[in-house]
Amino acid sequence: FFMVLGASNFQLRDFSYFVPLICLMSLCYWMRYWPGVMGKWSSFFIGIIHDAIYGLPLGLMAFVMVFFWWILSKQRKHIITQPFLIIWLVFGISIAILCIGYWVMFMVFSWRTIGYEPMLMQAALTIILYPVLHQFFNIVHRILHYKPRSSNPILSAD
Repeated sequence: FFMVLGASNFQLRDFSYFVPLICLMSLCYWMRYWPGVMGKWSSFFIGIIHDAIYGLPLGLMAFVMVFFWWILSKQRKHIITQPFLIIWLVFGISIAILCIGYWVMFMVFSWRTIGYEPMLMQAALTIILYPVLHQFFNIVHRILHYKPRSSNPILSAD
């Protein structure tokens, strides 16, 4: 669903098409709260699907996703107890670094130079929209963890 949502392009006057990196936003959320949902292999395949949808060099976003997954898995114990503003700050710094790396790798693998403005706009849009998607994922997380209580022991989820 989010890959299709992310495939919708937004355009501003003097900027190329750019989209928020919803796959990295979801990776950041699920690695913090429910790491079993986003493993390294699912991150890899989501990155491959992302590249295929956008017509990018295959494996580029997969590398970024697995690298971000690795960083989050190593730092999870430090960020799990942090308040949202710290998480958002760390996410913003991470996205800025990842977008610069992605931009450089894209130019290397596609053998052409591109302006930095779309990369900056994509990073900014991703960082700005993270709180919205974070709240959406909070709702989804609550729904998925909901276990109805029943007085009947046969129907009880426990």
